[in-house]
Amino acid sequence: MTPNKRLLLGATLSLCVLSCGPASTEPAENQATEMPDMSKATCDTDPPHDRCSASPDTYNDWSPSSIVSEIRFIDDDSCCFDIDGDGQNDNALGDLLEIAASAGVNIDGFNESVAQSIEDGTVALLAEHHHIAEEGGEFSINYYLGIPDGGFTAPVAEGGNAYKIDRGSLSAKGIWPSARMNEASHDGANVIAGPGVVSISTDLLGPPITLDIEAAQLTAEIDPAASDFDAKGIALTNGALGGAVRASEIFDAINSAYTENCGCAPIAGGEPFISYDVAALDETSCSVPDNDTSACEEDSLCTSIYDLCGFVGLTDRVVDIDADDPQSNCKANGTCNAISLGTTFRTYGAKITGITSAQ
Repeated sequence: MTPNKRLLLGATLSLCVLSCGPASTEPAENQATEMPDMSKATCDTDPPHDRCSASPDTYNDWSPSSIVSEIRFIDDDSCCFDIDGDGQNDNALGDLLEIAASAGVNIDGFNESVAQSIEDGTVALLAEHHHIAEEGGEFSINYYLGIPDGGFTAPVAEGGNAYKIDRGSLSAKGIWPSARMNEASHDGANVIAGPGVVSISTDLLGPPITLDIEAAQLTAEIDPAASDFDAKGIALTNGALGGAVRASEIFDAINSAYTENCGCAPIAGGEPFISYDVAALDETSCSVPDNDTSACEEDSLCTSIYDLCGFVGLTDRVVDIDADDPQSNCKANGTCNAISLGTTFRTYGAKITGITSAQ
């Protein structure tokens, strides 16, 4: 099975609500105009953030940023967060990877492939720390795909890595990011963010699929020697990201990948590749006709997707989180529907120089 060559992390969280002080009793002519806290504004607040109507071709008011220089999936409970509140780290992905090993998935090879993709510039994930203050406090994290702006591929530890934002990372409103984590803060040394929802696109299980990590949490340390808020950007070390992915998200993503890539092995009657019931995951099954993909090329993506039939029906053994009530004991009440996971990461300092040209 071909190891992963592309990785995209992003994040979306619930809105922060603008807070205003109590109405003043001063006469109108003596009142100072109170400006709203735009650090908490989004395109859905009143007033909306000014970026929501800004032009991608002229905007240049960027915040200090980071570029991901390393990210690794963890296959044991040494990382990263206690999601369900039982006092233990939750990372059932490790159990799933043991099952996936029978289909040719190797976590070390996958992580090495991700590292190579960062080194050769195939992967460039930017994190802009929007409205961050050097002395500390609350801010937001905007996530973008980046394009190196200059004659380099891999980012350097010294920081100052210049990137343009891939225009495809923007939403339909101005230059508002498609992926954003509102609930973030730092104390000058440590960064925390979440809980929230983080999107990850990966071919860890074979086909490139995009999944939502729910109940996501993030922690990291600011590296003062490699960070400069004005010039170098922000370097983060000892980063950890954890959360849980719904089993239905995995199955739906694989079904979409099958539909898009497996015209060589169509399923009669338009049935899905994977049939499942969230309330009865032990009955999950594949419905490839005649158990055969002989019409497909031997090393095709379709063949890799088909190989997943060997273990998707075992997902019920590793679900350990109720995504609708993450801190409940889902194993006791029979509502487990998601698989916990953990990753570690680090970043180097970066600066945003603009946005790529429209196609």
